[in-house]
Order: sequence, then C-alpha cells, then structure tokens
Amino acid sequence: MNRVLRYQTPEGLEPVTLWIEGLPDPGTRKALKRRVEAVGLIAPSPGQAGPVREAVLDFGPGVRLYYAPVAEGLLLLLCGTDPRALPMERDTASRFLEEYLSRTALAA
Repeated sequence: MNRVLRYQTPEGLEPVTLWIEGLPDPGTRKALKRRVEAVGLIAPSPGQAGPVREAVLDFGPGVRLYYAPVAEGLLLLLCGTDPRALPMERDTASRFLEEYLSRTALAA
C-alpha cells in the first residue's frame, strides 16, 4: 500500500479534511475517513489520463476523490459529489497539484 498524504494549502488547510469534516452525518464522516485513508488500495476510474486521478467511492450520491501519485506516495487533493462541478473540481485538483509540486521543488 502507498503512503497517503493530504495536500495542504500554503495557509495549512487540508481541502479533503475540511470537506469530510463538513459532512453532517458523523457515521458517514467516519466511514469516509476510513475509505479515504485506504486510497492506496483504490484503482482509478478507467480511461484517465494526466497526473490527477479520480476514484469514485460508493457513498450516497458517489464521492469523487481526486489524488495524484507523487514521489512520497499518494497525495489526496480534493473531494466532491456534484457531477455538474466535475470540470471545476478537476481544474482545482490540478492547481493544487501544481502548487504542491512547485513548493516541494523549492524545498528540495
């Protein structure tokens, strides 16, 4: 299993954590946290190209988890459920990854 990392904004916020913690049902939050931490065992949805991957988790309307393989493991970028927001979520996840890669390159 890959090491699982959560993307942090330059301000130290974790979008995946904030999204999960914002869910109203504690049982769903707990189950989703477990599933997200096991992302190393999840296969990406078929037909994906590019560095950002998407896994559909079977929760309610279907939670999409955006992540990217990086040198340190798998970087969790963003979660979403609204199919209408797919292009925006993918763009945001890509921006998060670019920002992470440029920040880690500067630290090296």
